[in-house]
Amino acid sequence: MSTRATEPHAADILDVFDSYVAASITLDSELVASYYDVPFLLVTAGSTMLLESRPDVVAFLESTFRALRDVDFEGTSFPTLRARSLGRGLEVVSGVGIRYDADGIELAALGLTYLWRLVDEAWKLTVMTIHDPSAMLLTGEPNGATERR
Repeated sequence: MSTRATEPHAADILDVFDSYVAASITLDSELVASYYDVPFLLVTAGSTMLLESRPDVVAFLESTFRALRDVDFEGTSFPTLRARSLGRGLEVVSGVGIRYDADGIELAALGLTYLWRLVDEAWKLTVMTIHDPSAMLLTGEPNGATERR
């Protein structure tokens, strides 16, 4: 699973995003951490978390993945996903992530918006925002965005 892209286009970032999601489903914190830029910023309505180093990212992911294992997490699907270039080397991806367990029962629906940055020719996740699923970024007409349903 490569995070490499030679030209920063929305379609390319969706391929990288698919690879990131596939890695995330493994719950392998080291593998998933390879997609993150440092520093990394996680923003929610209730808090902002700055992860300043790769060990910080790995520790954050280990804690998150432990909680997911506790609820028998099986995967996350993105029924709607949009990406848009913010200029050379910056892409935004926004969608609704549906987490489900091994029985296919929905655990949570999350609005997720990601800012990706091209770092040494590899796409890295630099900011993640968790928000209300009804407030997906770039809703309505894509207006230059790449959309996948």
